Amino acid sequence: MKQELLQWVVCPRDLGRFELIAIRRKKCEIESGALVCATFGTGYPVVRGVPRFVKSDDYALSFGLQWNRHAEVQLDSRNGTRFSRNRFYNDYGMAASSTRRLVLDVGYGAGRFSEIALSDLAELVAVDLSSAVDAAYKNLGTHPRFHRWPTIIPRPRRRQSLAGGVELYSHYLVRSGRK
Repeated sequence: MKQELLQWVVCPRDLGRFELIAIRRKKCEIESGALVCATFGTGYPVVRGVPRFVKSDDYALSFGLQWNRHAEVQLDSRNGTRFSRNRFYNDYGMAASSTRRLVLDVGYGAGRFSEIALSDLAELVAVDLSSAVDAAYKNLGTHPRFHRWPTIIPRPRRRQSLAGGVELYSHYLVRSGRK
């Protein structure tokens, strides 16, 4: 995870801020450590660059296995196609942008659409319930604007943090109210 992610997320227990304890860093990534609730001291481990809020992903095990086994299959950069790019913009109604914007990708798997958003200057917060977060880390983890968040949808620190331009998408598109 990148330290910049902390500006957009809060503790799920009290909506307060986190304190980061970084044990191991690799360039701009925090590979291991903990996020600690500043109010209650509740700690959540950072494992392989991802904060972990649930002890097991049994309920999403098959998705995690699928995306870790076939991590590169749907990435345009790996398969030489534009299929994911075309689907992202045509089927989901997203618009290409030459300006930086904040995008929340819910259910990102191995990072198929995250890769497209990042190529178009997005600052991306990606949320997934399964160990697919590990596959996405292998594919996109070093990108400076890629932030992974497992299990729960991050809540903004301030109401305006996700207002005015955040674009939401998942396999079932969710968008902000803007046209």
